[in-house]
Amino acid sequence: MNAKNLAIGLVMVLILALAIIMIWGNSVGNPAYSYCVAQGNEYQDSTVYGDTVTKAKCIFPDGQSCDAIDFYTGVCKHNPSTLCSVEVPCDS
Repeated sequence: MNAKNLAIGLVMVLILALAIIMIWGNSVGNPAYSYCVAQGNEYQDSTVYGDTVTKAKCIFPDGQSCDAIDFYTGVCKHNPSTLCSVEVPCDS
């Protein structure tokens, strides 16, 4: 096998590994993600825009959402008519 074929093979392996990480990356080691998706909801990852950081959210089919960790720990519960807990207000 010459060096060119070896380099092409290594690049293909790297691309495959990155694709696998992108597809399954959130579910590995993130119980809030796994719980949110297992309940039939959409998970929105946290984002950083300059100095602004948004927390990860669990978005319900009706469009309401909770902080992903709060939903996982039970602090925020999804109720289609109201989406709040006494302790912590949830996003809507």
